[in-house]
Amino acid sequence: MSKPSRQTIATAIANLISGGAKEAELAKGLAAYLITERRTAELEPLLRDVMQVRFDRDGLLEIDATSAFPLTEAIRSEIDRLLPAKSRVLHENIAPEVIGGLRLEALDRQLDATLARRLTTLKQLAHN
Repeated sequence: MSKPSRQTIATAIANLISGGAKEAELAKGLAAYLITERRTAELEPLLRDVMQVRFDRDGLLEIDATSAFPLTEAIRSEIDRLLPAKSRVLHENIAPEVIGGLRLEALDRQLDATLARRLTTLKQLAHN
């Protein structure tokens, strides 16, 4: 018997989420499946696939925003302008190690405008 494709699993998960499945139960079931089928390496790509299915079907864009400080309304508005969508969920992460600036991740897009990234780039350039 062949294993279902990652896309098939992602669509099933998106359907369960839309149907109101409890997140904890869904996470446990998914983890159990991936472990049993020895597909744990597919977790991250699978979650990206779920986000893509939800965006394609419902226009829902999930955005991870990481900054050293809480986002202001002006920054939130700029994120809305940069990443247009029918609806969005913004996951805000405070990470002092980024020092300043902002890192955005959504679907297959990433924008790293953090001070930590700029310093790393300068350091690499200085060693070349």
